[in-house]
Amino acid sequence: MNNEKIGKGDSGITNTKNNKILSKDTSIIEFIGQLDSLNAMTGWANVLCNCKILYIFQKSLLKIGGYIEDLEIISDFLKNQIIQFETFVHDLYLPKIYNFVIPANDELSTRLHIVRTEIRKTERFAVKLDLPKILIAYLNRASTLLFALARKAMLDSTGKEIFWKNDDF
Repeated sequence: MNNEKIGKGDSGITNTKNNKILSKDTSIIEFIGQLDSLNAMTGWANVLCNCKILYIFQKSLLKIGGYIEDLEIISDFLKNQIIQFETFVHDLYLPKIYNFVIPANDELSTRLHIVRTEIRKTERFAVKLDLPKILIAYLNRASTLLFALARKAMLDSTGKEIFWKNDDF
């Protein structure tokens, strides 16, 4: 690690890729922190499956954080990622569902559901910050990807999914 960077943020400020100095309590820096958290959670889930698509997702999150000040530069990249996620989900050929899935009985599936909920939180934050629609669409499709991967992991592990039914109470 470059030693000249150690301690630079001790005063509560940080620099963006474009050398803009921002306080660490700004919403955009908080959003970058949310991306970092999401990336770490994705890695935690990927430890159990070593899925290439999750590694691609992690690298994309870093790219988004790096270009957060001008996401239009990577809008074509995000559009291509959306297509890649949609194709991947389509190619899983999962059975249709008509009820909510209950994350349980499989560690990988449950971890993937946790990542999915973190993506949804990140998406809501992006909406709150009025970030570009392409980023919101990207996060939404990433959530779909994680939902599909979680379902696939559950089916591969246990052969069945657990569904919530309205009469369960």
